[in-house]
Formats: sequence, structure tokens, C-alpha cells
Amino acid sequence: MRQSCWRIGIGLVLSYGYEIAAGRMVASLEGEKEIPYIGGFDWVDIVAYTIGAVLAIGLCQPLYKAELELAARKDEAVRAEKARIRELRSERKKATITAGARSKHGRKRSRKRQ
Repeated sequence: MRQSCWRIGIGLVLSYGYEIAAGRMVASLEGEKEIPYIGGFDWVDIVAYTIGAVLAIGLCQPLYKAELELAARKDEAVRAEKARIRELRSERKKATITAGARSKHGRKRSRKRQ
């Protein structure tokens, strides 16, 4: 799930980056002045990365919580199924013990203790 969160975040950031690059191309074609830089980054880039990160986190948190709930329900169902199988096995074991205590003709075996 975290991988998909990263993919969503990277996709959003890239889409904002493409949008910014397209805006710069249009601005340069129209002869407008270049957007001012802040230490190698445009202020628009910083805003785009921030918006992308916030959106990725906001989109992924409910998805991650839903996945955790689903995994918890699945674990609970597996535990219940294992308990049911254990109970059936113990009942079957009891049935074979009582059946084994009788002879072929349905009479109880008598065991002599020495």
C-alpha cells in the first residue's frame, strides 16, 4: 500500500512539474519574463511539490487505514476458521475413541487389568 502512496505522490508531483514546464514554454514563447528562482528552485516548484505531497498524504491515509482494517478482519476470520477446524477434529477424535472401545458386534470390550 505504501508503494501505491508513493506512486500517487510522485504522479501528482510530476503532473504539477509538467504543468509548470508547459507554463514556462508558453511564457517564453510569448516573450514574458522568466519566473524568479529561489536557490535553484522556482517558488512555483516549491508550491507544486508541497501541494503534491499534501494531496498524496491526504489521499493515501484513508486507503491505508482501510487496508489495515481489511487485514484485521481477514486475520480474525482465519482465526475463527482454525478454531472451528480444531473443534471438529477434537469431536472426530472423541467419536473414534468411543467407536474403538466397542467390538465388531457392538458389545463393549472388557479389558482385564493385571
